[in-house]
Amino acid sequence: MKTTVYDLVKANADVLHKLTSAGASAEDYKNIELYEEFVRLTREGLKTTYVVVHLCQEYELSERSVWRIVERFRRGIPG
Repeated sequence: MKTTVYDLVKANADVLHKLTSAGASAEDYKNIELYEEFVRLTREGLKTTYVVVHLCQEYELSERSVWRIVERFRRGIPG
């Protein structure tokens, strides 16, 4: 039997609820690599502003978009 969207949503309803409560969307999975690179480069000691500019060029995004992604991924999950 084929898995349906309903099956996945039902099985992950609690996680989906917490994610949407934190302002996340289903499309955020596309930004995992960008955020992991942000974390890696800042841990290596590069200045945050340099890292953001680098990611803008690499992913062809505006600075505001990169900051929005970083802020969303850093946000705590309520309750």
